[in-house]
Amino acid sequence: MDYKILSFIVVLALLAAGCTGQGEKKAVSGDTVSVFYTGKLDGGTVFDSNVGKEALKFKIGEGQVIKGFEDAVVGLKVGETKIVRIPAEKAYGNRDEKLVIEQELVNGTQIELKLPRQPSAVEKINDTYVKVDYNPKFAGQALNFEIRLFSIE
Repeated sequence: MDYKILSFIVVLALLAAGCTGQGEKKAVSGDTVSVFYTGKLDGGTVFDSNVGKEALKFKIGEGQVIKGFEDAVVGLKVGETKIVRIPAEKAYGNRDEKLVIEQELVNGTQIELKLPRQPSAVEKINDTYVKVDYNPKFAGQALNFEIRLFSIE
C-alpha cells in the first residue's frame, strides 16, 4: 500500500476520533470562550437560557460574567458539559436592605438613581411614596447552571 494513502487514512482516523490535541485543551484564564447554558433557580424555574440561540462569548478573567459562572467554565474542554450550583456570594451577592429605598412623593419630587446601570424594581407605589429596590434581581439567590463549552479561541 502507498505510504501517502496510509498516512492520509491515519490522519482522517485521528480527526474522526478527536485525537488531534484540539479537544484536549482546557479553558483557562485569558481564553475567549463560547458557551451554551441554561440557568435555573433552586426550585427548578428556568430564568435564562441561550440553548438554540447564539453562544455566549466572553474572556475568562475579565469579569464579563458572574464569578461563579466564570469559575465553572475554567477546566472544561470543548464539548464538555458541567452542572454547577453557584451560591449567592459568587453570583449577584447577598441582598442589601440599604438598597431598598422608600421616598416620599410630592409634585416635583426627583428620584435619584443610585445605580444607573442596574435595573431596579418598583416594589410599591401609592399616593404618597414609592419604594424602589436597587438590588440585582437575583441578589441573595443561588443559581444553577448547565454549561456546555462550545469553543475556545
